[in-house]
Amino acid sequence: GLADEPIGTGETVSFVGRVSAEKGTDDFLQAARALPDVRFAVAGNTAGLEDLVAGAPPNVEFAGFLSGEALDDFYRKTKIFVCPSKWYEGFPNVMTRAMVAGKPVVAASIGALNEIVDEGVTGLTFIPGDVAALTRSIATLVGDPAKCESMGAAGRAKTLQQYSRQVVYERVMEAHQRAAEMAARENGDK
Repeated sequence: GLADEPIGTGETVSFVGRVSAEKGTDDFLQAARALPDVRFAVAGNTAGLEDLVAGAPPNVEFAGFLSGEALDDFYRKTKIFVCPSKWYEGFPNVMTRAMVAGKPVVAASIGALNEIVDEGVTGLTFIPGDVAALTRSIATLVGDPAKCESMGAAGRAKTLQQYSRQVVYERVMEAHQRAAEMAARENGDK
């Protein structure tokens, strides 16, 4: 799984999620424009956003909506994970998945993101909508592979320690739910 990947690898500055203004996609693209030598990648549905895609700088790759193994691969190719949300976030699984994969996180200091990212330890935070600060944070990490590695390692350790019980619980509950549905179907066939 992602927790077995080597830390400090990857080439792209990545965003995963709904491509929309409140998720901070515009800010992400502005940061990409300001850092033309850095590769950026977006995983998310861009249907109906042709203008946004067409207007994006050439160093941004749009991977479309991904799930399962394809999404895991996307995380593996990530160097730095960005969560530029402008609206209050609940508990963003996309970010903890990036941390399990050993990636440093640059996140807007909003909602639960504040609790998940330890400033300077597992990643860097910026005030939502502050594109200059977002760009600076990305540039800092791109220029410091050792810091990327140490933050990635700290993020993985924190996530596995603090959130794995929650993850395990959710997986167990999903398995019980599937088993119950199968049993109900089988009983219905008799």
